[in-house]
Amino acid sequence: MRYSNRKTSERKDASLAVHPFPIPEPDPKVDAELAALGLPSQVILTTALLFSEAERRGCTENDPGILKGMIGSGRGIRSLREQLRPLKWHREEPKSLPLVTSPDRQIALTLATGDENAGREGTPFARTKWRKGPMLTEWVAPSRQISLLDADENGEPEKRPDLWILLVQRTTTQVLAELSQPTAVGSGDHLVFAGKRIFLTPISIDQTQYHDDEDEGDDFESPDVPVERL
Repeated sequence: MRYSNRKTSERKDASLAVHPFPIPEPDPKVDAELAALGLPSQVILTTALLFSEAERRGCTENDPGILKGMIGSGRGIRSLREQLRPLKWHREEPKSLPLVTSPDRQIALTLATGDENAGREGTPFARTKWRKGPMLTEWVAPSRQISLLDADENGEPEKRPDLWILLVQRTTTQVLAELSQPTAVGSGDHLVFAGKRIFLTPISIDQTQYHDDEDEGDDFESPDVPVERL
């Protein structure tokens, strides 16, 4: 199902506000790879990561464990949507999976936390840190089960855009990331990235800021609990 951009009294784009970490210089090689996807610069992705990290670090040990992951991923998606909206990208949420899709609907972006290989050049593949729900696993490996995508106005399944995931790994000193296409669903319903991987410039972060990467997940669509809208 395609979601239109409704006219709302949205607040000024908060993701463009000042954040506490410096943006690294763009890499021309990376920008050339992103341009093929209709993305003008890695600055857009880096800004989303920095906004995500700043918002995530607002949590403390007294917040529920799942909150850090949800806020980090949610704010990153929001930033991508706000930055790409002037370029006619639009938001979609099939089965509660938050996406930002290109004007021609050929590319769809979302965000997830990766394992220790995420964002590291020279590694053979990366995986998501957390297991993923049926919408993502069916998208990557459609033979696993019947399609969960919404039908179009003629009752036919809509053609999937090419899915790219901004895969993020956090350390105490850096945010590492790559924009990659999942190629398989591995054991435990973790997505595997063993094909095209675009590595972003690592982001140095302030070690004096509160850091805790032991959150309990970043899924928007739970692998076990169906999402119901009231």
